[in-house]
Amino acid sequence: GNRMGNQPPEKSQSSPCTTGQVSEDPFAPVRALGEHDELATAVLAYLIHSGQVTLRPSSDDNAESLYQSQESEDELRSKIAYCIKDNDICQLIQQSSSFECRKITHWCQKNLAGCVRQRETTMSNRRGGFSPSTKAAMQSKYLPNSNRKVAQFSAKLNSGFFSQDGTMFVSSCQDQHIRLYNVTHNTLKCFQDVTCKDVGYCVVDTSMSSDNSHFIYSSWHECIYLCSVGSDDEMHVQIQLKPPDVMRFCPFSIRFSPDNAHVLAGGNDGCIYLYDQTRAERTVRFQTSCGSDDKWNYDVNAVSYADNSSHVVYSGGDDTLCLVWDLRLLDEDNPRPVAGFAGHGAGITYIDSKGDGRYLISNSKDQSIKLWDIRQPSDYGMLKHARDTVEETRWDYRFEAPPRDFGKQGKTEGDPSLMTYRGHQVLRSLLRCHFSPAHTTGQRYVYTGCSSGKLIVYDVLSGHIVSQLQGHTDAVRDVSWHPYEQVICSSSWDGTHAWWEYEPEMKEI
Repeated sequence: GNRMGNQPPEKSQSSPCTTGQVSEDPFAPVRALGEHDELATAVLAYLIHSGQVTLRPSSDDNAESLYQSQESEDELRSKIAYCIKDNDICQLIQQSSSFECRKITHWCQKNLAGCVRQRETTMSNRRGGFSPSTKAAMQSKYLPNSNRKVAQFSAKLNSGFFSQDGTMFVSSCQDQHIRLYNVTHNTLKCFQDVTCKDVGYCVVDTSMSSDNSHFIYSSWHECIYLCSVGSDDEMHVQIQLKPPDVMRFCPFSIRFSPDNAHVLAGGNDGCIYLYDQTRAERTVRFQTSCGSDDKWNYDVNAVSYADNSSHVVYSGGDDTLCLVWDLRLLDEDNPRPVAGFAGHGAGITYIDSKGDGRYLISNSKDQSIKLWDIRQPSDYGMLKHARDTVEETRWDYRFEAPPRDFGKQGKTEGDPSLMTYRGHQVLRSLLRCHFSPAHTTGQRYVYTGCSSGKLIVYDVLSGHIVSQLQGHTDAVRDVSWHPYEQVICSSSWDGTHAWWEYEPEMKEI
Protein backbone atom coordinates (compact mmCIF):
# COMPACT_ATOMS: atom_id res chain seq x y z
CA GLY A 1 0.00 0.00 0.00
CA ASN A 2 2.69 2.56 0.89
CA ARG A 3 4.70 4.09 -1.91
CA MET A 4 8.41 3.54 -1.94
CA GLY A 5 10.27 6.46 -0.46
CA ASN A 6 7.50 7.74 1.82
CA GLN A 7 9.60 6.77 4.82
CA PRO A 8 13.37 7.38 4.91
CA PRO A 9 15.28 4.09 4.96
CA GLU A 10 17.38 3.15 7.91
CA LYS A 11 21.06 3.92 7.52
CA SER A 12 21.91 0.22 7.58
CA GLN A 13 19.57 -0.40 4.58
CA SER A 14 20.88 2.14 2.12
CA SER A 15 19.77 1.68 -1.45
CA PRO A 16 20.96 3.09 -4.80
CA CYS A 17 17.53 4.75 -5.03
CA THR A 18 18.41 7.09 -2.19
CA THR A 19 22.04 8.00 -2.81
CA GLY A 20 21.24 11.33 -4.46
CA GLN A 21 22.82 10.31 -7.76
CA VAL A 22 21.32 8.97 -10.96
CA SER A 23 22.65 5.50 -11.56
CA GLU A 24 23.84 4.73 -15.08
CA ASP A 25 22.16 1.36 -14.66
CA PRO A 26 18.43 2.00 -14.03
CA PHE A 27 17.95 -1.54 -12.76
CA ALA A 28 20.73 -1.37 -10.15
CA PRO A 29 18.18 -0.70 -7.35
CA VAL A 30 16.25 -3.76 -8.47
CA ARG A 31 19.25 -6.03 -8.19
CA ALA A 32 20.17 -4.54 -4.82
CA LEU A 33 16.64 -5.10 -3.57
CA GLY A 34 16.63 -8.60 -4.97
CA GLU A 35 19.17 -9.70 -2.42
CA HIS A 36 16.44 -9.36 0.21
CA ASP A 37 13.06 -9.87 -1.50
CA GLU A 38 12.55 -11.68 -4.82
CA LEU A 39 8.84 -10.74 -5.03
CA ALA A 40 9.54 -7.05 -4.55
CA THR A 41 12.27 -7.32 -7.17
CA ALA A 42 9.89 -8.75 -9.75
CA VAL A 43 7.23 -6.11 -9.02
CA LEU A 44 9.65 -3.20 -9.17
CA ALA A 45 11.28 -4.49 -12.35
CA TYR A 46 7.87 -4.68 -14.02
CA LEU A 47 6.91 -1.17 -12.90
CA ILE A 48 10.16 0.33 -14.19
CA HIS A 49 9.99 -1.55 -17.48
CA SER A 50 6.38 -0.48 -18.08
CA GLY A 51 7.17 3.13 -17.24
CA GLN A 52 4.89 3.26 -14.21
CA VAL A 53 7.85 4.01 -11.92
CA THR A 54 10.65 6.46 -12.65
CA LEU A 55 13.77 6.42 -10.50
CA ARG A 56 14.81 9.84 -9.26
CA PRO A 57 17.52 11.20 -6.97
CA SER A 58 16.76 11.72 -3.31
CA SER A 59 16.02 15.13 -1.83
CA ASP A 60 19.46 15.99 -0.54
CA ASP A 61 20.77 19.51 -1.19
CA ASN A 62 22.83 18.74 -4.29
CA ALA A 63 20.16 16.67 -6.00
CA GLU A 64 17.42 19.15 -5.20
CA SER A 65 19.36 21.94 -6.86
CA LEU A 66 19.52 19.95 -10.10
CA TYR A 67 15.74 19.58 -10.28
CA GLN A 68 14.80 23.03 -8.96
CA SER A 69 12.17 24.73 -11.15
CA GLN A 70 10.43 28.07 -11.01
CA GLU A 71 7.12 26.21 -11.33
CA SER A 72 5.77 23.94 -8.64
CA GLU A 73 5.34 20.25 -9.36
CA ASP A 74 1.56 20.62 -9.06
CA GLU A 75 1.57 23.40 -11.66
CA LEU A 76 3.61 21.33 -14.08
CA ARG A 77 1.39 18.31 -13.65
CA SER A 78 -1.76 20.36 -14.10
CA LYS A 79 -0.58 21.40 -17.55
CA ILE A 80 -0.32 17.87 -18.80
CA ALA A 81 -2.85 15.73 -16.99
CA TYR A 82 -5.81 17.74 -15.83
CA CYS A 83 -8.00 16.50 -18.66
CA ILE A 84 -6.83 12.98 -19.50
CA LYS A 85 -6.38 10.95 -16.34
CA ASP A 86 -6.11 7.28 -15.47
CA ASN A 87 -4.97 6.30 -18.96
CA ASP A 88 -1.60 5.09 -20.20
CA ILE A 89 -1.41 7.70 -22.95
CA CYS A 90 -0.76 10.38 -20.37
CA GLN A 91 2.43 8.68 -19.22
CA LEU A 92 3.40 7.68 -22.76
CA ILE A 93 3.30 11.30 -23.92
CA GLN A 94 5.15 12.42 -20.80
CA GLN A 95 7.92 9.91 -21.42
CA SER A 96 8.21 10.58 -25.16
CA SER A 97 8.46 14.36 -24.81
CA SER A 98 10.35 14.72 -21.48
CA PHE A 99 7.38 15.99 -19.50
CA GLU A 100 8.40 13.67 -16.68
CA CYS A 101 11.75 15.40 -16.27
CA ARG A 102 11.32 18.85 -14.78
CA LYS A 103 14.87 20.06 -15.32
CA ILE A 104 14.68 19.32 -19.06
CA THR A 105 11.24 20.87 -19.49
CA HIS A 106 12.27 24.01 -17.64
CA TRP A 107 15.51 24.58 -19.56
CA CYS A 108 13.96 23.79 -22.95
CA GLN A 109 11.14 26.26 -22.40
CA LYS A 110 13.27 29.02 -20.97
CA ASN A 111 16.70 28.74 -22.54
CA LEU A 112 17.98 26.31 -25.19
CA ALA A 113 21.58 27.30 -24.44
CA GLY A 114 20.98 26.31 -20.84
CA CYS A 115 19.79 22.89 -21.98
CA VAL A 116 23.02 22.45 -23.94
CA ARG A 117 24.98 23.41 -20.83
CA GLN A 118 23.08 20.77 -18.92
CA ARG A 119 24.19 18.18 -21.44
CA GLU A 120 27.81 19.32 -21.31
CA THR A 121 27.83 18.85 -17.56
CA THR A 122 26.35 15.34 -18.08
CA MET A 123 23.20 16.19 -16.17
CA SER A 124 20.91 15.55 -19.14
CA ASN A 125 22.34 12.33 -20.52
CA ARG A 126 25.42 10.57 -19.21
CA ARG A 127 26.15 9.10 -22.64
CA GLY A 128 26.87 12.57 -23.99
CA GLY A 129 23.86 13.09 -26.28
CA PHE A 130 20.26 14.16 -25.89
CA SER A 131 17.70 11.39 -25.56
CA PRO A 132 14.85 11.25 -28.13
CA SER A 133 12.40 12.55 -25.52
CA THR A 134 14.67 15.48 -24.68
CA LYS A 135 15.01 16.35 -28.36
CA ALA A 136 11.22 16.34 -28.67
CA ALA A 137 10.89 18.66 -25.69
CA MET A 138 13.50 21.01 -27.15
CA GLN A 139 11.88 21.12 -30.57
CA SER A 140 8.44 21.83 -29.12
CA LYS A 141 9.71 25.36 -28.50
CA TYR A 142 10.18 25.82 -32.24
CA LEU A 143 6.91 24.75 -33.84
CA PRO A 144 6.38 25.94 -37.44
CA ASN A 145 4.81 29.40 -37.51
CA SER A 146 5.69 30.95 -40.87
CA ASN A 147 4.90 29.80 -44.40
CA ARG A 148 5.91 30.24 -48.00
CA LYS A 149 4.34 28.85 -51.15
CA VAL A 150 6.30 26.01 -52.73
CA ALA A 151 3.80 25.02 -55.43
CA GLN A 152 0.71 26.58 -56.98
CA PHE A 153 -1.87 25.25 -59.43
CA SER A 154 -5.04 26.47 -61.08
CA ALA A 155 -7.07 23.55 -59.64
CA LYS A 156 -7.82 22.46 -56.10
CA LEU A 157 -5.35 20.29 -54.22
CA ASN A 158 -6.94 17.25 -52.61
CA SER A 159 -4.02 15.72 -50.73
CA GLY A 160 -0.33 16.02 -50.01
CA PHE A 161 1.88 13.94 -47.73
CA PHE A 162 5.49 13.04 -47.01
CA SER A 163 6.73 9.51 -47.54
CA GLN A 164 7.52 7.53 -44.40
CA ASP A 165 11.24 8.30 -44.67
CA GLY A 166 10.62 11.96 -45.49
CA THR A 167 12.56 11.93 -48.77
CA MET A 168 9.52 12.41 -51.03
CA PHE A 169 6.28 14.34 -51.11
CA VAL A 170 3.17 13.13 -52.98
CA SER A 171 0.61 15.65 -54.26
CA SER A 172 -2.75 15.02 -55.92
CA CYS A 173 -4.70 17.74 -57.66
CA GLN A 174 -8.12 18.09 -59.26
CA ASP A 175 -6.38 18.71 -62.59
CA GLN A 176 -6.08 14.87 -62.62
CA HIS A 177 -2.35 14.89 -62.01
CA ILE A 178 -0.28 13.29 -59.28
CA ARG A 179 3.10 14.89 -58.76
CA LEU A 180 6.02 13.40 -56.88
CA TYR A 181 8.65 15.67 -55.35
CA ASN A 182 12.09 15.17 -53.89
CA VAL A 183 12.39 16.89 -50.52
CA THR A 184 15.72 18.71 -50.64
CA HIS A 185 17.03 21.76 -48.81
CA ASN A 186 13.67 22.51 -47.23
CA THR A 187 11.83 22.72 -50.52
CA LEU A 188 10.09 20.54 -53.11
CA LYS A 189 11.53 19.58 -56.50
CA CYS A 190 9.20 17.72 -58.86
CA PHE A 191 10.70 14.62 -60.47
CA GLN A 192 7.57 12.81 -61.73
CA ASP A 193 4.26 14.13 -63.07
CA VAL A 194 1.66 11.41 -63.68
CA THR A 195 -1.54 11.97 -65.65
CA CYS A 196 -4.18 9.82 -64.00
CA LYS A 197 -6.44 7.47 -65.98
CA ASP A 198 -10.22 7.03 -65.92
CA VAL A 199 -10.71 9.76 -63.36
CA GLY A 200 -14.29 10.27 -62.23
CA TYR A 201 -14.56 13.87 -60.99
CA CYS A 202 -11.16 13.93 -59.24
CA VAL A 203 -8.48 11.84 -57.55
CA VAL A 204 -10.03 11.00 -54.19
CA ASP A 205 -7.14 9.36 -52.35
CA THR A 206 -3.53 8.27 -52.78
CA SER A 207 -1.11 6.07 -50.85
CA MET A 208 2.63 5.39 -51.06
CA SER A 209 4.25 2.02 -50.36
CA SER A 210 6.63 1.96 -47.39
CA ASP A 211 9.62 1.22 -49.66
CA ASN A 212 8.80 4.23 -51.92
CA SER A 213 8.63 2.01 -55.00
CA HIS A 214 4.92 2.36 -55.88
CA PHE A 215 1.90 4.55 -55.29
CA ILE A 216 -1.82 3.99 -55.81
CA TYR A 217 -4.72 6.35 -56.47
CA SER A 218 -8.50 6.11 -56.54
CA SER A 219 -11.43 8.10 -57.92
CA TRP A 220 -15.07 7.52 -58.85
CA HIS A 221 -14.11 4.48 -60.88
CA GLU A 222 -14.28 0.71 -60.53
CA CYS A 223 -10.49 0.37 -60.31
CA ILE A 224 -7.64 1.59 -58.18
CA TYR A 225 -4.49 2.20 -60.22
CA LEU A 226 -0.96 1.20 -59.24
CA CYS A 227 2.04 3.15 -60.61
CA SER A 228 5.80 2.82 -60.22
CA VAL A 229 7.83 5.62 -58.70
CA GLY A 230 10.41 7.06 -61.08
CA SER A 231 9.18 5.04 -64.07
CA ASP A 232 9.25 6.65 -67.51
CA ASP A 233 6.60 4.46 -69.12
CA GLU A 234 3.81 5.54 -66.73
CA MET A 235 2.28 2.10 -66.61
CA HIS A 236 -1.02 2.11 -64.71
CA VAL A 237 -1.84 -1.34 -63.34
CA GLN A 238 -5.52 -1.91 -62.59
CA ILE A 239 -6.57 -3.13 -59.16
CA GLN A 240 -10.13 -4.32 -59.71
CA LEU A 241 -12.39 -3.92 -56.68
CA LYS A 242 -15.89 -3.08 -57.91
CA PRO A 243 -18.41 -5.87 -57.32
CA PRO A 244 -21.01 -6.55 -60.02
CA ASP A 245 -23.94 -5.54 -57.78
CA VAL A 246 -22.70 -1.94 -57.32
CA MET A 247 -23.61 0.66 -59.94
CA ARG A 248 -21.38 3.62 -59.05
CA PHE A 249 -18.23 2.84 -57.12
CA CYS A 250 -15.62 4.94 -55.34
CA PRO A 251 -12.91 3.82 -52.89
CA PHE A 252 -12.87 6.88 -50.64
CA SER A 253 -9.86 5.71 -48.63
CA ILE A 254 -6.99 3.44 -49.72
CA ARG A 255 -3.87 2.21 -47.93
CA PHE A 256 -0.92 -0.05 -48.60
CA SER A 257 -0.45 -2.66 -45.91
CA PRO A 258 2.74 -2.20 -43.84
CA ASP A 259 4.38 -5.09 -45.73
CA ASN A 260 3.10 -3.74 -49.09
CA ALA A 261 1.52 -7.12 -49.87
CA HIS A 262 -2.08 -5.88 -49.76
CA VAL A 263 -4.17 -2.84 -50.56
CA LEU A 264 -6.91 -1.87 -48.11
CA ALA A 265 -9.88 0.21 -49.26
CA GLY A 266 -13.14 1.61 -47.91
CA GLY A 267 -15.95 2.15 -50.43
CA ASN A 268 -19.12 4.12 -50.95
CA ASP A 269 -21.09 0.85 -50.76
CA GLY A 270 -20.38 0.51 -47.03
CA CYS A 271 -17.80 -2.22 -47.56
CA ILE A 272 -14.14 -2.75 -46.77
CA TYR A 273 -11.97 -4.42 -49.41
CA LEU A 274 -8.63 -6.19 -49.28
CA TYR A 275 -6.65 -6.82 -52.45
CA ASP A 276 -3.80 -9.35 -52.47
CA GLN A 277 -1.04 -8.09 -54.78
CA THR A 278 0.73 -11.44 -54.89
CA ARG A 279 -2.39 -13.25 -56.09
CA ALA A 280 -3.55 -10.21 -58.08
CA GLU A 281 -7.11 -10.54 -56.86
CA ARG A 282 -9.56 -9.17 -54.35
CA THR A 283 -9.58 -11.55 -51.38
CA VAL A 284 -11.85 -9.84 -48.87
CA ARG A 285 -15.06 -7.84 -49.05
CA PHE A 286 -17.35 -7.32 -46.07
CA GLN A 287 -20.07 -4.96 -44.89
CA THR A 288 -19.46 -2.67 -41.93
CA SER A 289 -23.11 -2.48 -40.88
CA CYS A 290 -22.47 -4.08 -37.46
CA GLY A 291 -25.68 -6.06 -37.59
CA SER A 292 -27.91 -3.00 -37.94
CA ASP A 293 -31.35 -3.52 -39.47
CA ASP A 294 -30.89 -0.39 -41.56
CA LYS A 295 -30.68 -1.40 -45.22
CA TRP A 296 -28.80 1.76 -46.18
CA ASN A 297 -25.06 1.28 -46.69
CA TYR A 298 -23.20 4.25 -45.27
CA ASP A 299 -20.00 5.38 -47.00
CA VAL A 300 -16.74 4.12 -45.49
CA ASN A 301 -14.73 7.35 -45.64
CA ALA A 302 -11.59 6.24 -43.82
CA VAL A 303 -9.49 3.12 -43.29
CA SER A 304 -6.16 2.73 -41.52
CA TYR A 305 -3.87 0.00 -40.24
CA ALA A 306 -3.52 -0.07 -36.45
CA ASP A 307 0.20 -0.91 -36.43
CA ASN A 308 2.82 -2.74 -38.48
CA SER A 309 1.20 -6.16 -38.12
CA SER A 310 -1.12 -5.86 -41.18
CA HIS A 311 -3.83 -7.75 -39.26
CA VAL A 312 -5.81 -5.09 -37.38
CA VAL A 313 -7.49 -2.23 -39.24
CA TYR A 314 -9.67 0.75 -38.33
CA SER A 315 -12.61 2.09 -40.30
CA GLY A 316 -14.90 5.09 -40.05
CA GLY A 317 -17.80 6.36 -42.13
CA ASP A 318 -21.05 8.23 -42.36
CA ASP A 319 -22.66 5.98 -39.74
CA THR A 320 -20.61 8.01 -37.16
CA LEU A 321 -18.82 4.88 -35.89
CA CYS A 322 -15.13 4.01 -35.55
CA LEU A 323 -14.71 0.25 -35.85
CA VAL A 324 -11.79 -2.10 -35.21
CA TRP A 325 -11.44 -5.24 -37.34
CA ASP A 326 -9.10 -8.19 -36.89
CA LEU A 327 -8.69 -9.70 -40.35
CA ARG A 328 -7.55 -13.01 -38.85
CA LEU A 329 -10.90 -13.48 -37.10
CA LEU A 330 -13.12 -12.13 -39.84
CA ASP A 331 -16.17 -14.01 -41.05
CA GLU A 332 -17.23 -12.34 -44.31
CA ASP A 333 -20.73 -13.80 -44.09
CA ASN A 334 -21.26 -12.37 -40.61
CA PRO A 335 -18.62 -9.68 -40.04
CA ARG A 336 -18.28 -8.41 -36.50
CA PRO A 337 -15.78 -5.80 -35.33
CA VAL A 338 -13.61 -6.67 -32.35
CA ALA A 339 -14.27 -3.18 -30.95
CA GLY A 340 -16.20 -0.05 -31.85
CA PHE A 341 -16.61 3.53 -30.72
CA ALA A 342 -19.73 5.68 -30.68
CA GLY A 343 -19.54 9.34 -29.71
CA HIS A 344 -19.43 11.46 -32.84
CA GLY A 345 -22.60 13.29 -33.81
CA ALA A 346 -22.02 13.06 -37.58
CA GLY A 347 -20.04 11.13 -40.17
CA ILE A 348 -16.31 10.46 -39.83
CA THR A 349 -14.02 11.96 -42.46
CA TYR A 350 -10.63 10.53 -41.51
CA ILE A 351 -8.86 8.16 -39.12
CA ASP A 352 -5.22 8.17 -38.08
CA SER A 353 -3.52 5.55 -35.92
CA LYS A 354 -0.87 6.41 -33.35
CA GLY A 355 0.91 3.34 -34.70
CA ASP A 356 0.98 1.40 -31.44
CA GLY A 357 -2.19 -0.65 -31.92
CA ARG A 358 -3.84 1.15 -29.00
CA TYR A 359 -4.80 4.71 -29.87
CA LEU A 360 -6.45 6.37 -32.83
CA ILE A 361 -8.03 9.72 -33.68
CA SER A 362 -11.02 10.44 -35.89
CA ASN A 363 -12.07 13.65 -37.61
CA SER A 364 -15.80 14.20 -37.99
CA LYS A 365 -18.42 16.34 -39.65
CA ASP A 366 -19.62 17.21 -36.14
CA GLN A 367 -16.65 19.64 -36.16
CA SER A 368 -14.50 17.66 -33.74
CA ILE A 369 -11.61 15.22 -33.47
CA LYS A 370 -11.80 12.45 -30.90
CA LEU A 371 -9.08 10.36 -29.29
CA TRP A 372 -9.91 6.70 -28.63
CA ASP A 373 -8.32 3.83 -26.72
CA ILE A 374 -9.23 0.48 -28.31
CA ARG A 375 -9.20 -1.10 -24.84
CA GLN A 376 -12.14 1.13 -23.84
CA PRO A 377 -14.78 0.50 -26.55
CA SER A 378 -18.49 1.26 -26.63
CA ASP A 379 -20.82 -1.62 -25.89
CA TYR A 380 -22.70 -3.23 -28.77
CA GLY A 381 -26.00 -1.63 -27.81
CA MET A 382 -24.45 1.84 -28.00
CA LEU A 383 -23.00 1.11 -31.45
CA LYS A 384 -26.33 -0.10 -32.78
CA HIS A 385 -28.19 2.86 -31.25
CA ALA A 386 -25.76 5.35 -32.78
CA ARG A 387 -26.11 3.81 -36.21
CA ASP A 388 -29.88 3.50 -36.03
CA THR A 389 -30.29 7.16 -35.03
CA VAL A 390 -27.78 8.70 -37.43
CA GLU A 391 -30.56 9.84 -39.76
CA GLU A 392 -31.86 12.18 -37.05
CA THR A 393 -29.08 14.60 -37.99
CA ARG A 394 -30.17 15.74 -41.43
CA TRP A 395 -27.77 18.25 -42.92
CA ASP A 396 -25.34 18.24 -45.82
CA TYR A 397 -21.88 19.37 -44.74
CA ARG A 398 -20.95 20.08 -48.36
CA PHE A 399 -23.38 22.98 -48.71
CA GLU A 400 -24.82 23.83 -45.29
CA ALA A 401 -23.52 25.25 -42.05
CA PRO A 402 -23.36 22.77 -39.15
CA PRO A 403 -26.27 22.66 -36.68
CA ARG A 404 -25.91 25.13 -33.85
CA ASP A 405 -25.89 22.48 -31.16
CA PHE A 406 -22.68 20.89 -32.51
CA GLY A 407 -19.93 21.50 -30.00
CA LYS A 408 -22.29 22.56 -27.21
CA GLN A 409 -23.81 19.33 -26.05
CA GLY A 410 -20.56 17.88 -24.65
CA LYS A 411 -19.95 14.14 -24.50
CA THR A 412 -23.00 12.01 -25.09
CA GLU A 413 -23.92 9.25 -22.68
CA GLY A 414 -21.76 6.22 -23.29
CA ASP A 415 -19.08 8.12 -25.24
CA PRO A 416 -15.78 6.42 -24.25
CA SER A 417 -13.45 8.89 -26.02
CA LEU A 418 -10.47 10.11 -24.01
CA MET A 419 -10.49 13.64 -25.43
CA THR A 420 -12.46 15.79 -27.86
CA TYR A 421 -10.65 18.51 -29.82
CA ARG A 422 -12.72 21.45 -31.03
CA GLY A 423 -11.77 24.65 -32.82
CA HIS A 424 -11.61 23.71 -36.50
CA GLN A 425 -14.27 23.48 -39.22
CA VAL A 426 -15.00 20.34 -41.23
CA LEU A 427 -17.09 21.46 -44.19
CA ARG A 428 -17.33 20.77 -47.94
CA SER A 429 -14.81 17.92 -48.05
CA LEU A 430 -13.34 14.98 -46.09
CA LEU A 431 -10.72 16.89 -44.12
CA ARG A 432 -7.88 14.94 -42.53
CA CYS A 433 -6.16 14.82 -39.15
CA HIS A 434 -2.94 13.27 -37.88
CA PHE A 435 -0.77 12.59 -34.87
CA SER A 436 2.41 14.66 -34.94
CA PRO A 437 5.67 12.74 -35.60
CA ALA A 438 7.30 10.69 -32.86
CA HIS A 439 10.85 11.75 -33.76
CA THR A 440 10.44 15.51 -33.44
CA THR A 441 7.45 15.88 -31.11
CA GLY A 442 6.99 12.61 -29.25
CA GLN A 443 3.47 12.52 -30.78
CA ARG A 444 2.53 15.26 -28.34
CA TYR A 445 0.16 16.97 -30.79
CA VAL A 446 -2.82 16.33 -33.03
CA TYR A 447 -3.06 18.54 -36.12
CA THR A 448 -5.58 19.14 -38.89
CA GLY A 449 -6.62 21.44 -41.69
CA CYS A 450 -9.68 23.66 -41.52
CA SER A 451 -12.37 24.74 -43.97
CA SER A 452 -11.56 28.37 -43.19
CA GLY A 453 -8.01 28.00 -44.54
CA LYS A 454 -6.26 27.45 -41.23
CA LEU A 455 -3.91 24.83 -39.86
CA ILE A 456 -4.76 23.84 -36.28
CA VAL A 457 -2.43 22.10 -33.81
CA TYR A 458 -3.90 20.67 -30.57
CA ASP A 459 -2.18 19.41 -27.45
CA VAL A 460 -3.03 15.71 -27.14
CA LEU A 461 -3.47 15.66 -23.38
CA SER A 462 -5.15 18.98 -22.65
CA GLY A 463 -7.10 19.48 -25.89
CA HIS A 464 -5.96 23.10 -26.05
CA ILE A 465 -5.09 24.76 -29.36
CA VAL A 466 -1.30 25.12 -29.36
CA SER A 467 -1.01 26.79 -32.75
CA GLN A 468 -3.51 28.30 -35.18
CA LEU A 469 -1.92 29.25 -38.48
CA GLN A 470 -3.60 31.18 -41.28
CA GLY A 471 -1.95 30.82 -44.66
CA HIS A 472 -4.61 29.85 -47.21
CA THR A 473 -7.67 31.48 -48.75
CA ASP A 474 -9.69 28.25 -49.02
CA ALA A 475 -10.13 24.95 -47.20
CA VAL A 476 -6.99 23.09 -46.12
CA ARG A 477 -7.91 19.51 -46.99
CA ASP A 478 -4.67 17.83 -46.00
CA VAL A 479 -1.66 18.60 -43.83
CA SER A 480 1.56 16.59 -43.45
CA TRP A 481 4.27 16.98 -40.81
CA HIS A 482 7.72 15.86 -41.93
CA PRO A 483 8.70 12.72 -39.97
CA TYR A 484 12.20 13.98 -39.10
CA GLU A 485 12.21 17.75 -39.63
CA GLN A 486 10.24 20.53 -37.96
CA VAL A 487 8.42 21.27 -41.20
CA ILE A 488 4.74 21.07 -42.17
CA CYS A 489 3.34 21.12 -45.71
CA SER A 490 -0.33 22.01 -46.19
CA SER A 491 -2.50 21.34 -49.24
CA SER A 492 -5.41 23.64 -49.93
CA TRP A 493 -8.32 24.14 -52.26
CA ASP A 494 -6.78 27.51 -53.15
CA GLY A 495 -4.36 25.46 -55.28
CA THR A 496 -1.24 25.97 -53.19
CA HIS A 497 1.14 23.89 -51.11
CA ALA A 498 2.40 25.97 -48.19
CA TRP A 499 5.69 25.14 -46.48
CA TRP A 500 5.62 25.92 -42.77
CA GLU A 501 8.80 26.45 -40.73
CA TYR A 502 9.76 28.13 -37.50
CA GLU A 503 10.78 31.75 -37.80
CA PRO A 504 11.83 33.79 -34.74
CA GLU A 505 9.60 36.72 -33.98
CA MET A 506 11.24 40.09 -34.35
CA LYS A 507 11.32 41.96 -31.06
CA GLU A 508 11.32 45.70 -30.78
CA ILE A 509 14.55 47.20 -29.45
